[in-house]
Amino acid sequence: MTVDDFEANQIDKLLRSITFAEADALRRPCPTARNFLDSMLHDLCMQPLGEATERRALLAFRRFAELFDHDPDGFREHIPAAIRPVLEAAVSGWTDDNAGDRIRGILTALGGPSSTEREHALTLYTRVIAARVRDGYVHPYLAATHLAWPDIHDWDNLAKPEIAAMRVAARVQYQWPQFRPNRGAVERDLLSALKGITWPAPRAAPQPAQPIEWADDEYTFALGRAVYAVAALESYILFELLHLPGTSIDVADLGGRPTAEIGEALARPEFLDTVADVRARDWLSAAGAALRQTAKAREELLRSRPAVERGVRMLHGYAFSPTGKAYLHPLPQDRVERLVTTAVAHRAHLAALRTHVADVSTS
Repeated sequence: MTVDDFEANQIDKLLRSITFAEADALRRPCPTARNFLDSMLHDLCMQPLGEATERRALLAFRRFAELFDHDPDGFREHIPAAIRPVLEAAVSGWTDDNAGDRIRGILTALGGPSSTEREHALTLYTRVIAARVRDGYVHPYLAATHLAWPDIHDWDNLAKPEIAAMRVAARVQYQWPQFRPNRGAVERDLLSALKGITWPAPRAAPQPAQPIEWADDEYTFALGRAVYAVAALESYILFELLHLPGTSIDVADLGGRPTAEIGEALARPEFLDTVADVRARDWLSAAGAALRQTAKAREELLRSRPAVERGVRMLHGYAFSPTGKAYLHPLPQDRVERLVTTAVAHRAHLAALRTHVADVSTS
């Protein structure tokens, strides 16, 4: 059943309570292509609302796609411009295998933003009818009969304008036939509820990213060395842990954690208390401190942003004032190189300590 068939049935049900002239006044001419479009979108909403199987949506989409292919210009003339790109993309290259995905894509794009498939369907259903009212293709009372049809539950998003309009429609559907002198006011209630309910704004096409403006080669090289130096320090410590006497630690598990976490694990007092060898304990404590210090400095580099300082392009880190306001500060090349120096110094210090541990373990 198309939407205009539904509307004709509603008029037929009223004939015992309205005149033929009033029935004629309810009718609104609508282009055939628009009726097929609105009927297809209506049918796509039925499965999420629990009123039909997936087959109904598939049949409706297939018929729409076939008719679109038969007379694309005729359809384009009557498809609202805001939703034309979504529908054209859906019918382009459609097959029986991908039709289900195309249907879900239409529901998501035209019924969103929404949190559930049911909410997508309720939202899209209301937008279809609101557009028919706005474009003059359906009388407000008949729009109310459309919108009063779905059951609205307490768990639905009642504050959402599209769903709130359905609750107004249920009242209008009941009142309109009974209150002949006040029908205009009743209709205005529905029109007010539908005001502002439009198709979702099309997303702007993503703009191509601008080319990266690189810092000079020396600065970029220093950044690479800093990151590599910390990684090399971590790798050295993990390797030595495999052979450190008097400790029980799962190096495979530890190796999968962030650098700072490895440092925290090695320097934990409750862990160090389990290590009987004093020199091994000192080595572990020093290794934990080295990883925490270098990880913090490296993190500042990784979380920084490029900017220009006195005509020189470099990374800038974030700092915070006592009031919590963030501001940027430059990370010049000498500061980056200090991280390399620090990581190398830590490794040399740990290598010296490790020799003493080995001496004790073999004595």
